[in-house]
Amino acid sequence: MSASNPCSAVLQFNRSLRFCKGAPLAPGIKPHIYAISKSDITTWPTRPSGTPSEDGLDSVTNGYVLSDNFVLAADKAWHRIDLVENVGTLHWETQGGQYSRTFKADFEVRFPDATDPQAAYLQYRAVNDDVVYLVPSRTGKYYLVGNPLYRTETTANATFGEGVDADDNGAAFAVECTDIFPPLHYSGNIVTENEGTISGATGNPVVVTPTQTN
Repeated sequence: MSASNPCSAVLQFNRSLRFCKGAPLAPGIKPHIYAISKSDITTWPTRPSGTPSEDGLDSVTNGYVLSDNFVLAADKAWHRIDLVENVGTLHWETQGGQYSRTFKADFEVRFPDATDPQAAYLQYRAVNDDVVYLVPSRTGKYYLVGNPLYRTETTANATFGEGVDADDNGAAFAVECTDIFPPLHYSGNIVTENEGTISGATGNPVVVTPTQTN
């Protein structure tokens, strides 16, 4: 009788990663992000466990996607921050030693007007709070930076004046967060402050069909 493998449920490198040459790519992020205080989130989307037996077939065929919706506290919503175009970049890399490796995600983006008092207010709030961010790629995917396990660190700076390169003008938000996964694609609904509800899968408004009553 052969002994069972106690590590059979541990994640293994188990698939190919192919790319169709000639397929168009749109690098970069869109000129806005969404942010919310972690304390305004009451329920997080279901996160992958990291083991194939628990993550199911969908993770094998489609990769890791957060498809459940965020549940927010009453009267809370995601806040939009407009950005200088073609400046922001989302980056991640591994950190730590064997058996305790994690991913560190980071990005820096700039709001165009450093003299706007609302920019100074949001910078103050962000550096003193634990903020969760959704970063939209130009391909339409919203990437989540922030998680229930680790604090998101936000630092800030601002530059304006004569002789300053246009890309350096503005109020900057520099964000860094540790997670056990790379930034995950969030495809659920995004309840925003001023734009209604947006689909994280498409970036388009979510149309709510009124319930008919007899």
